[in-house]
Amino acid sequence: MAASGVAEEITDRGRIVAILAPPPRTEGLERLRQAGAVRPAKSGGLYDVIKAVGKLPEIGLMEALKEQRDTDR
Repeated sequence: MAASGVAEEITDRGRIVAILAPPPRTEGLERLRQAGAVRPAKSGGLYDVIKAVGKLPEIGLMEALKEQRDTDR
């Protein structure tokens, strides 16, 4: 059924109770766009965001964890 690409009706005593159909051809992000669940970002993209942030301070992992612990108190 599903491999044929055709929707099939399931009936109970002549009454349709379900329809088995193949998934839509659109997938993932495109399906969400069509449903209105996502929209393109307003900025120019990740590159522009990183460029706007500028250079981040270069600290080690242990220093970053210590700094985080100190600010949580």
